[in-house]
Amino acid sequence: MKQLVALMMCAVSLYATAQIFDESDIFYQSDFSQNDFEGWSKSQTIQYDNRTLLGNFGNETCSLTLVCMPPHTGLQLSFDLYALDTWDGNGTASGGNDPDLWFCSIDGGTLIETTFGHASNNPQSYPDNYPSNNPPFAGAVQQSLGYFCYGQNGTTAQYSLSFTVEHSVASAEIIFGADLLQDLCDESWALGNVVVSLNGSSAAMGCTDILACNFNIEAECDDGSCDYTCCPGPGCCLDGQHWDWELNGCVITNPADINFDGCVQLNDLLDLLSAYGMCFVWQCGDLIEYQGYDYETVQIGEQCWFAENLRAEYYQNNDPLASDLSDEEWSSISIGAQSFYEYNSEILADYGRLYNGYAVLDEREICPSGWHVPTDNEFMALEVHLGMSPSEVNSSGWRGTNEGEKLKSSPSDDPAWNGNNASGFGAAAGGMRFGTFYYQGAIGSFWTAEGIYCRELHGNDQIFRDPNNNLIDGFSVRCIKDAE
Repeated sequence: MKQLVALMMCAVSLYATAQIFDESDIFYQSDFSQNDFEGWSKSQTIQYDNRTLLGNFGNETCSLTLVCMPPHTGLQLSFDLYALDTWDGNGTASGGNDPDLWFCSIDGGTLIETTFGHASNNPQSYPDNYPSNNPPFAGAVQQSLGYFCYGQNGTTAQYSLSFTVEHSVASAEIIFGADLLQDLCDESWALGNVVVSLNGSSAAMGCTDILACNFNIEAECDDGSCDYTCCPGPGCCLDGQHWDWELNGCVITNPADINFDGCVQLNDLLDLLSAYGMCFVWQCGDLIEYQGYDYETVQIGEQCWFAENLRAEYYQNNDPLASDLSDEEWSSISIGAQSFYEYNSEILADYGRLYNGYAVLDEREICPSGWHVPTDNEFMALEVHLGMSPSEVNSSGWRGTNEGEKLKSSPSDDPAWNGNNASGFGAAAGGMRFGTFYYQGAIGSFWTAEGIYCRELHGNDQIFRDPNNNLIDGFSVRCIKDAE
């Protein structure tokens, strides 16, 4: 059992109590429909049960950090948990499946660690802690919902959880997580309508900005009420200036803010440099140089991509990747490696290098600084932008209509393929390596940052989402620019 779960199982639940506090006030609430993820460690969402849910997640944690909480004596946490698809509860009697554990904690104190089971022969622990034996779907608000990704209809359930804890500090870290689940498309989870209420609170809220007309010296937390419209005062000043109460006039907030827009940024530097001559500012669509190679880039929707396959021989810190491996060596190595297709360096410019999964997962990173190997979610965002239905994008196998055609190079491109390259992505059929080499010129396969749900393009016009997790496979890599 993983270390995290062992620690959670050994933790004593000192925080969860049955005590009910008076004067409960909602401090935080989100149903994730407004794309407001402040305080959350993750921001991916799915559409399910006619709701926007945070997720879906597998064997991982997701946390909510709350700060600047007014004085209080207790905290109430409530949320909806969707256990998606084929959960195995306490495990199978034959031992073929381990318990499907799900847990929640606040500030290191365990609120619950339990299991959910969606088959008649697999008891679950919920609504009690693991190990307990309760019938499948025990305590579910909704059960036998349609499957999200895998399995038969009736395998998903919704549970509504609520906890009251003694709590008095000004911040809180709430962690949700799971362990020992199977593949993400087999068993996963998502959250909905998270509400945090404070009990016995006596909030000292108000405007905490000394530059505002209604600055409140007694306020401990800003409530968003600051007013800057008074004259004389901040409302009389230009952008990039503020009212100085001692001088009774407007002063420049930051002398480096040359254009007075309130921020010191690249435009201020450009304004300064313009007096001394022209300067170049990189933007998506320009070439980017990395390890001696120039790469075309392309803007697709809100994403900036390499328009060529990666050719890097080194990690970002210049440590070399393993290379020149025989078929046998490639099949047995467990560190990052790269290769030309069939050792032919003449096709490097057209098809790039093939990388194993260990290279993609290595923390030293193979894309240049400011860029990274795209996640599964970033590939899905690209596919939706090209026209794929959001209801289809989460599925595995062949998906979509002609989104693959829009990604692939056209017959007039170099190298040529059978797409129309409407996106400018210029996908090339770089082939694969499974020890030996396969399908160069016929298949383009691309890693995701997680090492699973890779993408494949074949002779048809769709896109194959492959739940691959064999790290010795050799696929191409496209880099995507970090979000700003």
